[in-house]
Amino acid sequence: MTGEPFAPREANENDRRPEGTESDRKLSWAGELGRAVAHVRADPFLFVPFALAGLVLSVLDRLRLRDPVPVLVERGLQGSTIVEYSIYPTGTPESARRIGALVDLETPYLIWAVGLEVVAVLSIAIAGWYTIARAAGESTTAGLGSYVGFVVLVAGVTRLLGSIGEITLQGILGLAVFLVVFFAVLILFARLFVAPALAALGTSPWTAVRRSVALTGGHERALVLLVLGYGILVWLLGSVPYVGALVSSVVVAVVHAVSTVTVLESVTDGSLE
Repeated sequence: MTGEPFAPREANENDRRPEGTESDRKLSWAGELGRAVAHVRADPFLFVPFALAGLVLSVLDRLRLRDPVPVLVERGLQGSTIVEYSIYPTGTPESARRIGALVDLETPYLIWAVGLEVVAVLSIAIAGWYTIARAAGESTTAGLGSYVGFVVLVAGVTRLLGSIGEITLQGILGLAVFLVVFFAVLILFARLFVAPALAALGTSPWTAVRRSVALTGGHERALVLLVLGYGILVWLLGSVPYVGALVSSVVVAVVHAVSTVTVLESVTDGSLE
């Protein structure tokens, strides 16, 4: 590895794509995960951006818990959610704020609360962009703006839907609706799996979404398993008191980010286009 910030690491046998490089080759979740892990082992510096972002998230957790603005807190394994997957690579903070918590706040508190969320999103966005760009051997900052825009878009939509999603249905109907929505969301996440990599490499957010949907068709099974694996693992590690955001960022977000690159290589015959 050279001293250049985005210098691509040398390929090794453990990191090569399996035989059958046609774009219609069926993906293997284990194969893609193995390639991502091998990639990270070959370039340990990939851990650094998300380690820094995880520290930022941990500090922001402490600040949220100390200020008077309402906040949601889930410590340990007490929460009802066991899958914390995000379309873009990120750790799991201990605290979170709903959009409703910002309503009717006095201006100083509103600026403070919004400022914390902006710092959180930017730290994760920059870490994700750098990790993906480095893993892909990208040597310019051309994709930074596109990736930040992608993360802001996804984070905004997620927060909005999270607030709306607090409406629940009871009984069998509620369970049926939950299962339908759950599996639909899994498929959606699978089809958007490579969108972060496309955005980090300079594709506009909306085009990255459309390209990801087109490229991942027929590979839903393997990608759903990756989504479930990352989602459960980031939930478990994020549940570690006080350091969950850091641990989940370093362990899961890094591999998730790199696997968006390895999967994109597989579905584009290695062209990353």
